[in-house]
Amino acid sequence: SEEEIDVIMKYTAEVHLVQKMKKVNPELLRRALAMCTLTAHLAGTTIYDEGDKCDAFYVLIAGKVSLHSKAMKVSGGGFFNRLARRRSTIWSQACEVYGGLLCALDEGSGFGDIGLETAAFSMRKTRRETACALHDAFCLSLSRTAYRTVLMEHISEFTNMQVRWLQKCLSPQVAVKEKLEAFCEVMVQQEIPRNTAVLTEGEATTKLIIVMEGELRMTKRLQGGDTSRTKQFRDWSLRQAANGARASQVIGRSGMRRTVPDVGALQKDCARALGLGPAHSYVPAHIEVGRLCTDETAGGETLLGHCATQPWSVIVESLVAKVMVIEGEKFHEIVEANQLNSVLQHLAAQSEMKQLRTAA
Repeated sequence: SEEEIDVIMKYTAEVHLVQKMKKVNPELLRRALAMCTLTAHLAGTTIYDEGDKCDAFYVLIAGKVSLHSKAMKVSGGGFFNRLARRRSTIWSQACEVYGGLLCALDEGSGFGDIGLETAAFSMRKTRRETACALHDAFCLSLSRTAYRTVLMEHISEFTNMQVRWLQKCLSPQVAVKEKLEAFCEVMVQQEIPRNTAVLTEGEATTKLIIVMEGELRMTKRLQGGDTSRTKQFRDWSLRQAANGARASQVIGRSGMRRTVPDVGALQKDCARALGLGPAHSYVPAHIEVGRLCTDETAGGETLLGHCATQPWSVIVESLVAKVMVIEGEKFHEIVEANQLNSVLQHLAAQSEMKQLRTAA
């Protein structure tokens, strides 16, 4: 009924999908709510499992729901606060992390939208987390088809948002709105947790990535005889320890306790993040926000499509990183169709990595 829709609208106006739009059309929101289905879930039951098909978006009307992830286990309450601000969703109660528990959602929260947004622009159609009812919960369920209808009817707001992000990253000379919209239509936004490899050395070069938020580091596997770069890795480990990274307490000759970096542990952490053995050495280099982290460049031309394998590995060092991803084939199709050679050259210049200085 109209009364029920009016009551529900105050909740839906706060969810992630709606907050992305500058001005929400009330009529559009009413039509979306008219397509929703009210579902009930008893305490302890699973709403959807990790790996299930992305077939619906949910708004929690009453009760409480928890989100779990087998792939992401983090610690520290600050993570939830940052993630809540990024998603613009009410995650009012951050739970203690145990066994992959991410957070608990209160009334008015929306969930399941990240999978649907990704699936709207790519082939990914599976859930990244499990949703369970902590208490008896009532949810509004919006089907995948209805969600896509709402998204496409208001696609201009999503496109404008991505254009603003690209304009922030790219030079004003190439940040022409009409040109960038072609890229935005095929770009996918992803949030990647700490210690996850965004790109892995040796893999096929198939995608281009722009760093929007967070801190990533570029690493390269070294030969055992490269002593100068091994020393450079040790220097980086010392700086990491000085900044609060893993360290150990030792007692000096004078009996005074002092903190020294646990270089071995740092190197193992780096290797573990990439899924490689502890015998490898790495040379890290910082990747700034707005930089492309696809691969190196040579002669002013991007190696996307020219380089068969990825020469560097890129891992997330901050708690979470936000990136924009575009497939290499689609990127070149847009460049050729729109005659954007100047954009291609600029992107190549943006993706150049600073050469690592060898220690004296």
